[in-house]
Amino acid sequence: MILKKGLSKACYLFFSTLSNPTRLAILELLREGPKNVTQMAEVLNQDQSMISHNLKSLIRCSFVFVERK
Repeated sequence: MILKKGLSKACYLFFSTLSNPTRLAILELLREGPKNVTQMAEVLNQDQSMISHNLKSLIRCSFVFVERK
């Protein structure tokens, strides 16, 4: 079996995104309901910049989306 080039890149991006413990913690936290970056940083005891960095990866793979109010 051979994977298409685009598919193998997509699989790599998908699984590498989920392999990060901070990203998994963000996903678990968001299962409880919407949170802003400040709330996530406080609960996860992380800098806001680190949360934002990891959120970008989750958004890029469509694991989460931004809802602005």
